[in-house]
Amino acid sequence: MPFRGFMLVITSFRLFLLSVIPVGICIAFVFWLIWWFMKNPFLVLPYAMKYVPGLQSFVDNLKIGEFSIFDAILQGLFWVFLILFASYFSYLLLSIIGAPFYSLMSSMILSRKNVQPPPMGFVRWFFTTLKMFTISLLKILFFVSVGGFLFFFSFLPAGMILVPICMCLMISYDCFDFSFETMTYSIRERWSFFYQNLSAFAGLAFIILLVGTIPGFFSLTLPLFIAGGAELFGDLHLASRKKSSILDPETSPRA
Repeated sequence: MPFRGFMLVITSFRLFLLSVIPVGICIAFVFWLIWWFMKNPFLVLPYAMKYVPGLQSFVDNLKIGEFSIFDAILQGLFWVFLILFASYFSYLLLSIIGAPFYSLMSSMILSRKNVQPPPMGFVRWFFTTLKMFTISLLKILFFVSVGGFLFFFSFLPAGMILVPICMCLMISYDCFDFSFETMTYSIRERWSFFYQNLSAFAGLAFIILLVGTIPGFFSLTLPLFIAGGAELFGDLHLASRKKSSILDPETSPRA
């Protein structure tokens, strides 16, 4: 699906701009954040030593020239967690920054698929963007709370398998959310679409899992997933509409 999104993006200059601009803004912000941390380490280090297990002892051991295997393991786990957190943070940040761009992108792709979403005028685009921005903020709170639980659950044998699957399914649903909002789907319609096309979401989740093995790469390719998700949504929507018209010719399904 990201390949389909890539083909869509490179064949349309407007789609290319809508995908590149939010990624560029996000990268610039992350680099500024890193630069600020490096410039002001003493503003961050005391809090890190207070809340990160083992960091205080690691710093103390460095001062006296001692470095144990236990310190190395703790620091290794700390850097792994930091990289995963940075990747997760960049994904959430890009979801917020890209809200106005991805709404237009989804609307354009669905229009090209002849799905005919409601006209995306300025007023509707503004309120759709505002709604998706609010949803993204709420999503951060939800993902942080659920993610914290899943993080601890992942240390259990079953959690090592179930946690990545659940997280990738949540993110695959999120890739379709802009298309849902463009089509003004209700919550019930969204969940109905999700259950009816669970195999498509599961396939997308598997691709997200593979791409996510490279930290930060999924965040960079998020616009491609959203573009590919919009096209796949259009195909599934048209197939569902065609099936409904065959089963009940007198019913006029939602366009």
